[in-house]
Amino acid sequence: MGGHVGNGYNNTVSDGSVSPAGHAVLYVVDIESGELIAKISTKTGAAADPAGPEPAVMAWRRLRPIDTDGDSIVDYAYAGDLFGNMWKFDVTDPAAANWHVSYGNDSQPAPLYVARSASGGVQPITTRPQVARNPSGGEGFLVMFGHG
Repeated sequence: MGGHVGNGYNNTVSDGSVSPAGHAVLYVVDIESGELIAKISTKTGAAADPAGPEPAVMAWRRLRPIDTDGDSIVDYAYAGDLFGNMWKFDVTDPAAANWHVSYGNDSQPAPLYVARSASGGVQPITTRPQVARNPSGGEGFLVMFGHG
């Protein structure tokens, strides 16, 4: 039994729990024992901040886990960040070591989508994504979120 949580805001602040890379990370934790099951990094954070070298500010508290096959086990999770990235995490494999960001690769993960203005500036994603099955009955899902 697992729970999905993010590394939280301002994870590069020197408070005894500092992340030297400042990357946004999805943690999967056994909610009964507290044991860390998996740590999935987006490899995006302080160095990628369009506003300058600030802490990674990810909207992980607005993470959306989904169960696509109805077995009561999370298959994917979606979360947005203040860099305009919508991330999709694939946790379908029975082996936690094989869980990953759905796009790109382990050394260079890529977001599902990057929200940009007409002039190319990033549009922070500030809402929890909503996920719905394809309304026409086809395969796939709609991932809806607000940015601005």
